[in-house]
Amino acid sequence: MKIGITGYTGKMGQALLNEIKNNGNDIKIAALHSRTATNKLIEGIEITNDYLNLVRKSDIVIDFSRPETSLEIITHCLTEKKPIVCGTTGFTKTQMNEIRQASRYIKIFYASNMSLGVAILSDIVQKTIKTFKKNNIPIEVSILERHHKYKVDKPSGTAISLANKVTATCSDIHPEIASLRYGDNIGQHDVIISTDMEVLTLQHQANNRSVFASGAITAAKFLFKQMVNKLYTMEDMNSE
Repeated sequence: MKIGITGYTGKMGQALLNEIKNNGNDIKIAALHSRTATNKLIEGIEITNDYLNLVRKSDIVIDFSRPETSLEIITHCLTEKKPIVCGTTGFTKTQMNEIRQASRYIKIFYASNMSLGVAILSDIVQKTIKTFKKNNIPIEVSILERHHKYKVDKPSGTAISLANKVTATCSDIHPEIASLRYGDNIGQHDVIISTDMEVLTLQHQANNRSVFASGAITAAKFLFKQMVNKLYTMEDMNSE
């Protein structure tokens, strides 16, 4: 499987490169994208500033960028009938609808957070809320998320996804989300569930970006094997 990576000079791009190098021989880098690069070779790998060229060279694309860029890349994937793993956050509802529409024609894996730990956190949050509800105990839910000072979207996509999971579990709970941006914090999410008698805090903290890179590569392997065009999620992958 040959992977194309967008924004390879960025922090996530570098984390992906390092993870692929440690992943054995079943994955190869087809091409790398950088806006500032002219088409050239580094260690035998093509560096391109053309998204369409990147897509054409690849069996599958991994993209952590910005919403407008991701949609442009997905358009090229549609043209070339190539699958894509997307970990970009900050999409509007309209943009997410565009992604769902595209997934009718190509395989798309989307997650606002590629960490297995966050997927487990989401599952625990839902089970916890169901348990309180089953015992007729009223609860309030808040979410606190912390990220580095350069993160553009606020609140984070992960916090929004967690909030949506809470509301899907109990329709009358709409969590308040608080966001902090400081230093080089890679990502921390607290789901705070409170009653009149106690407070339960469920937390996930990413120690380094390799956790997201590892998750994205696992997602790429999973997506490449699928036969049906649709929008796949962490729930699909973890249910196998």
